[in-house]
Amino acid sequence: MEGRPLPETQLITIEGTGFTPDSRLEFFDGVTTYYNRVPTYVNNNTLRYNIRVGNKAANWTVRVLNGAKKSDPFSFTVTAQDTDGAPAAPANPTVSYFADNVYSVAWDAPVDSSGISGIWYKIGSAPSSATDGDMLNVDVAIPLWVVSPSSMPQTIYMWLQDGAGNVDQSHVATAVLQHDPLDPHIDITSPTSLTSYVTDQSAIFLSGISSDLGGTITSITWRNDRGGKGSSSTMASWSSGPIGLFPGSNILTIEATDNLGHVGSDSLNISYTPPVVTNTWMGVASNSWNDPANWSSGTVPGGNDVVGIYSGSVTLSDGFVSSSVLVYGGALMWTGGTIGGGSGTVSIAPAAHLYISGTDPHVLGAGATVNNAGTVIQSADAALSWGGYEYTVSWNGNHFAYPAVFNNLSGALYDAQGDGGMAPGSIPQGGPLNTFNNAGTFRKSGGSGAMTFNSVPFNNT
Repeated sequence: MEGRPLPETQLITIEGTGFTPDSRLEFFDGVTTYYNRVPTYVNNNTLRYNIRVGNKAANWTVRVLNGAKKSDPFSFTVTAQDTDGAPAAPANPTVSYFADNVYSVAWDAPVDSSGISGIWYKIGSAPSSATDGDMLNVDVAIPLWVVSPSSMPQTIYMWLQDGAGNVDQSHVATAVLQHDPLDPHIDITSPTSLTSYVTDQSAIFLSGISSDLGGTITSITWRNDRGGKGSSSTMASWSSGPIGLFPGSNILTIEATDNLGHVGSDSLNISYTPPVVTNTWMGVASNSWNDPANWSSGTVPGGNDVVGIYSGSVTLSDGFVSSSVLVYGGALMWTGGTIGGGSGTVSIAPAAHLYISGTDPHVLGAGATVNNAGTVIQSADAALSWGGYEYTVSWNGNHFAYPAVFNNLSGALYDAQGDGGMAPGSIPQGGPLNTFNNAGTFRKSGGSGAMTFNSVPFNNT
């Protein structure tokens, strides 16, 4: 018999003896067995069946089954008709958004001598071969339902296969999958592109990508459901300032607004678990950090300690080296020395204070970070030096960076009461790598001159 393009059928007649109304057929095309096909019963000598064989040359067999009894196989041959090669691209692709990144793509089938049997598709990049994608039979693919891997606009590539098996990925149609052309689109890609993230740091930065086919993005803002909000750059690749976190779940939402007033958003659930405190300020002997009797461990905190200060006033005159200092309440009175030299994070909670005072050098050490969610007061007689640096080893090209970073978080206050500036200290082997990131309030409340940020970038968000 001659082949016919799918999904066309042909009526075949099967003649023999012993057929019943319950007889069933079993076909085999050399590759696949098609079980339990139901024919039309004419009489005990004749059955009829509408079969779809496609337009590929193949040797078929058919058996008649009466319950557990099977007839001997009867062979027949399908011969392929001449075809006009691979089909043309799908015509008139039209995208509709459903929900949760699910889209339907309506399309029209071109004329092909062997008929259209299937549609291939790929999302995000052009196909490199005829089978570089996913394929669906045409009877379930008009319209074509797909799930996009991103809420950002994605290109879908579609090409067709005919009943003779001809397919060519260069005969391709494209369409853009996007929620609504009127809405801007924004994605968080860092610190993760997933929906959740776990950290032991009290502040975090977000970054990602944005686009808008219907207008121009004029603002990008963020908010934390636990408290705090701020703004970010409005570039296609955007980044936020420092975002303060609260212990437990923090749902951070980023929103892009365009010149038409349309809004797009993305969210990230960040779980913040503070490091476990190993040495707690007791303050039973004095106000001095350097007095062992003031600490729960009976020793002054060392480089591996996580320090917890919950109340009282702690005077820090010689600096410290600790992995983390968590100031949940009370005040840290920094009168001199280097803090966090080599590493370490100082976190000032909303109810806590950090006072920077005195004429002795105050150095934010290389590798150190201060996350202020409370109040910092820099007195009129104090200045702040920064010890961050980076360098490259000349003989092997290895690069090392030890930044010193101060993050003034949303809702926090940094009050400079004089003209004492901020400048890098003694920088070994390379240039400074220091940053002041302000997402809260920076206020100069005293002094008659200017406060200088010398080689310390001030990023205000």
